[in-house]
Amino acid sequence: MFKQRPTHALLASTTFLFGLTAFVTAPIQSSDETGSLSGSVTFDGAAAPAGVIVSDAVVYLMGDGLPSGPAAIEVPVLNQSDLMFSPHVLTVVAGGQVEVRNNDAVMHNVNTVTLENRALNKAQLAGMTFKTKFKRPEIVQVKCDVHSQMSAYIAVVPNRFFAQPSAEGSFTIADVPAGHYQLVGWHEKYGEVSYDVDVAEGQTVTASVNFTSS
Repeated sequence: MFKQRPTHALLASTTFLFGLTAFVTAPIQSSDETGSLSGSVTFDGAAAPAGVIVSDAVVYLMGDGLPSGPAAIEVPVLNQSDLMFSPHVLTVVAGGQVEVRNNDAVMHNVNTVTLENRALNKAQLAGMTFKTKFKRPEIVQVKCDVHSQMSAYIAVVPNRFFAQPSAEGSFTIADVPAGHYQLVGWHEKYGEVSYDVDVAEGQTVTASVNFTSS
């Protein structure tokens, strides 16, 4: 699971709980060897409170039987526009590339805070684009030393079985090999939570994921 940096001081005094409702529903369109996870993310059993962006959460599976490494998909892009990183949370599979673009007319500095990966501290001129890799799973904070308001996170996950929820909180992880796994969830303001889940062939498991702070 993610290695959490010790920079989240607010997490130290907060207890994070995790609520789960999981059950098997009717078969879905899937191969005979795979199933799916489908569900929603809530906070204290309700919609996200003010200031919490649901789509900034990340959910992913880990466990034996899941192929590792990047999938053959488009390279995820971290943009710098109007002196902000976009998206605020970007997910990438460990070993895969991330493209960083400076769409502004000014210079930026891309500074990553890591524990498991090689740190990056790179000046980026206006219009410049470069690619980099993160080999090991963890949450990587990205800062700009030129513009202090700029902050983002790159969630480096162990495999392609991940999702970021919609604005309403729904998510789906499809084509999962049947088996027993951990479903891990992370949110910048709530930290990391996990639970066991079984995925059956040709079926979908519905998980109601509830982040709770007290």
